[in-house]
Amino acid sequence: MTCVMESPVNLSIARAPPAGAGRRQKKMELKEDLMKMAGNKKKKRIEFVRMTQERVGAAYTDVMPWNSPERVVDTFGPFLGNSAVEYFFAAALNCRAEPAAIQLMGVGGVDSCQANVADILKFALVSNAHSIILVHNHPSGYPGPSREDRTLTCRVEEACQMVGLKLTDHIIIGGDGYGYSIHGETYVEIRNTGGTAGCLDRERHPGKGENHLCTREYPRLA
Repeated sequence: MTCVMESPVNLSIARAPPAGAGRRQKKMELKEDLMKMAGNKKKKRIEFVRMTQERVGAAYTDVMPWNSPERVVDTFGPFLGNSAVEYFFAAALNCRAEPAAIQLMGVGGVDSCQANVADILKFALVSNAHSIILVHNHPSGYPGPSREDRTLTCRVEEACQMVGLKLTDHIIIGGDGYGYSIHGETYVEIRNTGGTAGCLDRERHPGKGENHLCTREYPRLA
């Protein structure tokens, strides 16, 4: 009779598995199973989102359409005319040219302010705007548009046309209640008493005097 002796187990080399090894092993197995179910192709998670408009404040104004640069300057002139820094606003108008929402798009220094075309367009779409008006100020006091102002105006106008919106105007507020309409290529003066607007375009309207009232209405929108 032959006896076979089993070799003894060397207990000295047996080691306990590292902490968390079982959990990592299960994750690896789950990942492999998911890869097999997906045909060994990596999948990317896509979030479903909704763009909403957040109300951060409100202001009361006369229910009057912004159908002329004078009315826009009359609204922004009192608090932007003497500002020490540059602010850039976008205003969303409804189909009656009434302001429905206003958003501060950027704050700059004493001589510049960066505004993003994509952010302006996003604001207009979220606000269900029929048209928009851009407004910013020049702390130097001179409301004449710079080359950068005209370039931005053209870029925003092109972007609006692509999505069926209209850029009605880009208003620049200077010092002492003076403004400039890039759409009309004309200066606008605000008479703070009574909120009326005076006209500085004497070449276009000769013989009417310095303080005559002039309202250059924007073209009606379809």
